Amino acid sequence: MKLAPLVSLAVVLATTALLSRPSFAQCSAPLFGGGPVLATGGAPRAVLAGDFNEDGNLDLAVLASADPSMGVWVYPGNGDGTFAAPRITTLGGSPRAMAAGNLDGDAHLDLAVAAPGDATVKILRGDGTGAFSLAQTIPVEAGATGIVIADLNADGAADIATSHAVDMGSYFNGFCTVMLGIPSAGAGSGQFATPNAMPFNNGGKDIAAGDFNEDGITDLILSQMTAELRIFLGQGSGGVGNGTFKGTLFYWPDWGFNGGALQAVKVDGDAHLDLVDGSDDGLALFRGNGDATFNRPPTAFPVGEYPGIHVAAVVVGDWNHDGKLDFGGVDPGASQFYFGLGNGNGTLGPMYSVFVAGRPIDVTAADFDRNGSLDLAIVSNLYKVVSVIPGLCTAKSTAVEEGDPSVIAMVRVLRVGRSSLELEYAAAGPARFDLFDVAGRRAVPSLLVAGSPGVRRITWDHDRFGAGVYLVRLEDAGVTRTRRFVVTE
Repeated sequence: MKLAPLVSLAVVLATTALLSRPSFAQCSAPLFGGGPVLATGGAPRAVLAGDFNEDGNLDLAVLASADPSMGVWVYPGNGDGTFAAPRITTLGGSPRAMAAGNLDGDAHLDLAVAAPGDATVKILRGDGTGAFSLAQTIPVEAGATGIVIADLNADGAADIATSHAVDMGSYFNGFCTVMLGIPSAGAGSGQFATPNAMPFNNGGKDIAAGDFNEDGITDLILSQMTAELRIFLGQGSGGVGNGTFKGTLFYWPDWGFNGGALQAVKVDGDAHLDLVDGSDDGLALFRGNGDATFNRPPTAFPVGEYPGIHVAAVVVGDWNHDGKLDFGGVDPGASQFYFGLGNGNGTLGPMYSVFVAGRPIDVTAADFDRNGSLDLAIVSNLYKVVSVIPGLCTAKSTAVEEGDPSVIAMVRVLRVGRSSLELEYAAAGPARFDLFDVAGRRAVPSLLVAGSPGVRRITWDHDRFGAGVYLVRLEDAGVTRTRRFVVTE
């Protein structure tokens, strides 16, 4: 699948190496410290990271859903964990959710904003300086609750999907709305076709994209107000989607487990895509079976004043640098960020918490201070602030590359460019490289490299790919090594 094209790509983190004989330098608590607190607009609802001004440092975008200064606030990052004064793009419509991607093929990061107040999706075109302008307003169903960007029909243009909960008085109707990007020269044009609204019973909450039935075609999954997962399976043939979907329902076994925030990621060590969920009962993991079904019951991780906790947003990362994914979420009522350290098999070890004042409502993770550790940015709705919480674990999170000479243990991402990936690696002979996104979708064709034993550098040409988490996998002499890296612009 071709992903939405982006240029000036920046590798900001390389966190995982899986070897035949792994050795990790990991950290123990405390894993987070204190950082700056940034004032923002009225009733902030969402936060995300990206290099919006293309200076090589990660910036923050915050969505303010009420006055004063309703709209998108972009804080330019200084590269040391601090941020400059925000640039504000004023919007109407009480915006609630946003996603970032290259929507128009011009090499700059754009934003798609779901605004339930006026029942629209607003396309904001980035100019590469950190400024945005309104390029298109798309009428959609009322009550938008979530938004995601993905290439749903494999035409090279980024598409948009939204979840909706329409208040009918005594109940809620749900919609999943798909807006296919109109391609131009193999990339997006910044314009979108007429939305396709797919109705279902009960309101939708969050939305995520991924290949949940492993047919090579991107699917959509929504959490619902009635403790259910609504899955829309992407249709097509030969692993290529056509932008249409078939709806199905997966019931959660515990009716009281009222979920919401979703992250699609592989966390339990198998080949199937899983779901990390935030709910009224804490954190939960739905372990994927590879056929668009999930384990029953989900693995629950109660946190805080259980029961009654409400996790409003979730985030995934390797915070202690042991090569296993951890996850956590924010609880507005308790003003806490709760997280657990992953064991690599779908379970969590000790649970920790970080106090975040002012009703935290959303969270994102990125390396804002460029020290190799994931930091947090948490937006608080009541105090109208963004708390930047630096990660303290700076130990190498990759397998040790020195030591036993009988273990060939090195694969390193050196550079990600507009249309190439530069790698340095050690191999016993011929090697095979594969590149996947975090949903397990192959981003480019496999690369076979001949050669004798030793350390080599290669440049791997590829189609330009979008912001996200990627896995580059090297197979050599029966040993598989995987390096994870993040592209943020």
